[in-house]
Amino acid sequence: AADKAAAEKKAAEEARYPKELESDEAEAIRLCGLELYERGRAADKPGQVPSPSVKWGVMDAPRVAMSLHAAAVVLDCLKLFMPQLPADLLPFQRAAHRRSNDLAKHMQNYRVGEPILPLEW
Repeated sequence: AADKAAAEKKAAEEARYPKELESDEAEAIRLCGLELYERGRAADKPGQVPSPSVKWGVMDAPRVAMSLHAAAVVLDCLKLFMPQLPADLLPFQRAAHRRSNDLAKHMQNYRVGEPILPLEW
């Protein structure tokens, strides 16, 4: 009976996460998420706090925050194809989410209007 239940559970997981979708679509999502992360990190200035008195704080910091936030969200989309995010991608998602939130919180102090990112995600 335990073997039958395990086999049914495996069949249900395979039906929910079909192997043919895991290859092309999941790989495209993974690559997109990592590309957004790398672009955001390349443009980031971790030692500099965003400020309205520097060009980076006004022009580039919002873009970096949005890019890193998008990377975290796109990587999270992989959960459509598998039960959880692969362990090798989890540090990228956490770092992107943490840095995007840090930047958004700093910018919220001097930006007028809506926050650059939804801080409650």
